[in-house]
Amino acid sequence: MKHLIATTNKEVINKKDNLAGSVSATLDMNLLSMKSDGSMLIYDLLCRDEPSVHINLTDEEKKDRYLVVIATTLSQLVARGDKMKVTSRTFRSASGRLPPIALENYIARLLQYAPCDKECFLTALVYMDRLHEKCGFIYNSMNIHRSYLIALMLAAKFFEDQPCDNGYFATVGGVSVQEINSMELSFLGMLDFRISITGFEFNLYAQVLEAKADSMDKPRMHCTKEAYTPDANTSSLGLLKMVS
Repeated sequence: MKHLIATTNKEVINKKDNLAGSVSATLDMNLLSMKSDGSMLIYDLLCRDEPSVHINLTDEEKKDRYLVVIATTLSQLVARGDKMKVTSRTFRSASGRLPPIALENYIARLLQYAPCDKECFLTALVYMDRLHEKCGFIYNSMNIHRSYLIALMLAAKFFEDQPCDNGYFATVGGVSVQEINSMELSFLGMLDFRISITGFEFNLYAQVLEAKADSMDKPRMHCTKEAYTPDANTSSLGLLKMVS
């Protein structure tokens, strides 16, 4: 699978002022340091050979390796979180019950009906890692659906020229408009409203996601700092060239 996120182009990147300038060396080193200290849980899962989890997708859905990688990675994240004691009710259903739809089927639904490009689905993972790094937020079976929904909606608002409103995402995600509005404010507040993303940061995740998708029928990949540090001359996405 080549260039999974190749739909990102210069116009999309340059429409955000913070992406028009160069990526600082300090930011690059901070990101790589976070990668190595375990702060970026989802990134680490994309890199590591984690125990396999069962995902209940149709044969047709399994042809979408992008869907399979995201669903598998988030399911592994949930498997970790379910082992921890969590008292927070943030991004949980008011009923206190598990969502009636499996996580992988929920992501498949979002991919089918959410009107945003696939780079938004990747950026949502970046936001979720930020939330964990900043607040120690733990993702589990009770909050993963809503967490990913809100992260995706924010990513769409960042990337898309004319994103759909909260009401549309609420319908697709199976929540009320009031609830999605409240969760959006909570998510933004926990991130200090920092939803900008640099080309370096995007490329860091995109490369390992593409590598994992490409390796699905091959021996498991092992991520190393040297192997997956984005390089402006070798990046398959070329994002660093766009912001340098």
